Parts: sequence; structure tokens; C-alpha cells
Amino acid sequence: TGAIVSGLTSGPVCYFGITLKHRLGYDDALDAFGVHGIGGIWGGIVTGLMANPEIAGAAGAFYGNPKQIGIQLAGIVVTMVFSFVMTLIIIVPLDFAL
Repeated sequence: TGAIVSGLTSGPVCYFGITLKHRLGYDDALDAFGVHGIGGIWGGIVTGLMANPEIAGAAGAFYGNPKQIGIQLAGIVVTMVFSFVMTLIIIVPLDFAL
């Protein structure tokens, strides 16, 4: 059931992420952040809620392990920080070189 809920909700969530581009006015010609960024964040949250211990090896909040949401959110934040720092490491030298 978790996969069905995740699949049915990820489309509208990613669409909402794409509409953020127009509302906030940032440049994202391929909608990469709206689809992959917002979709990935949503996937992490849904996993923390609905992870089935028989399949995933760890239980989500709906299976009696509410701590999994915190673990998933920590993973999301670490991934965002890592991606930001790595992007800066690539972009800053290019800015000086070009």
C-alpha cells in the first residue's frame, strides 16, 4: 500500500514543485528541482511514514516506528547540504575562470 500511495501522490507533489518555479521566479529550464528535488524530498518523507519492515527491513511511522521520520528528514537535510556544497565547489572556480 505504501508504494501505491507514494506513486499516486508523487505526481501532484512534483507538479506543485514545478509550479514553484513560476511563483518564485527562479531559472530552471528543465524543471530539475521541481521534479527531482521536490520529488526526492517527498519520497524520503513517504518512506519514513510507510516503510514496511517485511520489505524494507525497517518500519516506518505507520508500522510503529515514528523515529524513522526523523531519520529520513535527517537524510534529506544531509543530502541537501552535500549537494549545495558540491555545487559551490564546482561553480565558484568556474565563476573566477570565466
